[in-house]
Amino acid sequence: VVILRISGISVSSIQSPPEVWPFTADQRIEFIHRDDVVTALCSAVGIEQSGHVFNITGGPSWRTTGRGYVKDYYDLLGVPFEEARFLEHPGGYDWYDTEESQCILRYQKTPYQTYLNQLRSEIEELMRG
Repeated sequence: VVILRISGISVSSIQSPPEVWPFTADQRIEFIHRDDVVTALCSAVGIEQSGHVFNITGGPSWRTTGRGYVKDYYDLLGVPFEEARFLEHPGGYDWYDTEESQCILRYQKTPYQTYLNQLRSEIEELMRG
C-alpha cells in the first residue's frame, strides 16, 4: 500500500472563483499543478515497497499565503482583490515536507510561475475568441 496525501490542485483553465476561498487570507497554502498530480500517481503505481505515506504538493515555488494566491489569480482575471472572501478560521492547508516524496516519485515539474503563465495564456486565448 502507498498512500498519497494530495494538497489542493490548481488547474490552468479559467474557473469561477469560489464564493469563499477555503483558507484564510494569512494562512500558509501550498497547492500543486494538476499535471504533477498525474505524474505522482503514475510514479506511485511502480513502487514495489509497501508502507509509504507521501505528501504530494507543488514544492517550494508554490508556497504562499491565501492572500498571495488569490491576488495572483484575481490579477490575471482582472477581478478586484477586494471582492475576495476568505474563511475566518484556517482551513485544511499549510506548507508540507515533500523531500521524500519528490526524491522517490520525481513529480514536481511545474513551478508556480509556469502555472500562472499557462493560466495567462488561457485567458488571452479566450479573449481572442
